[in-house]
Order: sequence, then structure tokens, then C-alpha cells
Amino acid sequence: MRIGVLVNPSAGHGQKARAVISRLEESWQGHELLALAGPSAPSFTRATLLPEPDGGYVEKLLGSVRTLLDAGAQMIVTLGGDGTAAYAAEALGDTRRTVPLLGIGLGTANVGPIVTLSGDDPIPPVEALAFVPGDGVAVFSGGRRIAAGYNDVVLGNTYLATVDGETVTADGQTLLTEGRVVRGRPLENVFGPDTRVTKNGRPLPVSLPAVGQAIAAPLSQDRLYGRAVHGIYCYAPDSPTQGALTLSARPLVSYEPDERGYDAFAPEERLLFSAADEIAITGLDSSILAVCDGNPWPLAGGAVTLHYVPQDVLIAKRR
Repeated sequence: MRIGVLVNPSAGHGQKARAVISRLEESWQGHELLALAGPSAPSFTRATLLPEPDGGYVEKLLGSVRTLLDAGAQMIVTLGGDGTAAYAAEALGDTRRTVPLLGIGLGTANVGPIVTLSGDDPIPPVEALAFVPGDGVAVFSGGRRIAAGYNDVVLGNTYLATVDGETVTADGQTLLTEGRVVRGRPLENVFGPDTRVTKNGRPLPVSLPAVGQAIAAPLSQDRLYGRAVHGIYCYAPDSPTQGALTLSARPLVSYEPDERGYDAFAPEERLLFSAADEIAITGLDSSILAVCDGNPWPLAGGAVTLHYVPQDVLIAKRR
């Protein structure tokens, strides 16, 4: 099998990535490895190196997946975090090719579901991997699909990142406009006076006085770790083929201290939706982003629609 290996050079401070690459080459000697010329290239001893695409961070990641596929990759392996794996999944979707994706966690949270191995795990033989379809929540804005969340989609102004080895709440707009990771504080209210939520065109009233974050997630993921929205909390423990939208009075995906939920009640509202439904949210402020598995994306005109998408990605995992 031809296997494309995509390395996030900033994940794991480089040293851990080199150790994982060495174990990959040792475990998968009977397979051809493809990699990109660039910062991680010296770590490979027997991979076929391909030209690294031009562009910024996101453009390079997306273009790298296309380069690996064009060279015949039959599986893509990401060394990074949830964000790296999610970018790779989106690139695979753009090409409309059904190729399994194996995430090896070297990032901030490594929640999954695409990231199925940690950087410290033994590398299983390729023959010991199972390929399992994974569901997602697709995000549309400006008339086009911009990304998908396989763990969650957070509507807010911040995301989680690593700074000097510490997990922090970071400002999403600074990353998008300047390419820098800086600390940020979540907004007190991501919904403004003109924000409206509809399901299949029907307006839905929001009774919370303020929405700290709005989080959409597929309920098919069965691990509790890193899950702000889970089926059993949404009264849907036996309904895996749907998603949930949670409106929370406090930011749930944040490392900023917040006494709500500890010293005071933190109210929430939840809404279930299936593949046949469309959730539309309009009237959002320009600072609000769709953070899909940790990756911030801008929204056109302060509007977003959410769709539950079954079997949106093919996930490789240990049998």
C-alpha cells in the first residue's frame, strides 16, 4: 500500500514527531511511504519525498493532501492534533476520494474521532487497521461548505491551542488575520440582538439571556473525553444518526476560569437534528467564527447553516 504521511511541523515540538516517523518506517516496511519536502523531510529515511505546496499554513495542509493523493496515496496519516486531521479530512472531501485517514495525536487535545492513536502508542501493522465511516456536522456559509466538525463545531471567538507547552484559550481572529497564536477571552454573549435560529425554516426561540457558546456535534462519537456535547446528555443515548446543537450560558470549550457550573448553575438549551434537517443561524457578529475540531473558519455575513452528514470521513483505527 502507498501511504501518505502528513506532518504538522509545530506539533509535538518536532522531537516526538521524529520518533513516531521512525516507528512508522519500522512497522510499515512492506509499504511505500510518501511525504512532503519541507521541515519534516529530514526525519524520513526511506519515504518518497514530494514537492511541498506553496501558500500559508492552511493552504499548505490542504494542498499537501492533494499532492499525496495525486502521487497514489491509498491512506493518509496525519501527525498532529485534531485540527491537522480535520484539515486533512476536509481536503479529502474536496477531492471526493474515499481514502482512509489515520490520525496520530501530537497536538493540543487529541480528542478524535479521527485521531485514534497517541504519539506514544505502538504503531500497529497496516493489516491490523479497520476502516470505519465517521459522521460529522458540516458547516456552510456564503453558499458553500467551509468545513466539518467530527468532534464538534463551536460558534465563538476563541479556540484551544498550545503556547509554550501549555493549553490555552486563544483568539481566533488573530490566528486568521495575522497567523499568530495569542491568548484570548471568550465573549460573554456570542448571540447579538439580531441573531436568529431556525430549523428547516421554522424560527426557534432562545430563552437564555446570553449564549456563551453554541456547539454542534454528531452524537455517533462514543468517547466522553473532550466531548462538550454527548448523546446521553441530550436525551438521545440510542440515536447515533443525528446531531445536537447546544446553547450554553458559559463557554464550554475554554480554559478560562468561569464559576458558572461550579459555584452557580450554568443553564443550557439543546436541540436535536438529523441528516434531513437544516439548522440556520443568522445575525451573528463578524467576530464569531465556526471552530471545527479546533480550526477557526470565518463566516460570511454572520450566517451559518449546519447539516448532519453521515459517513463523511473514513477513519482508520486499530481493530
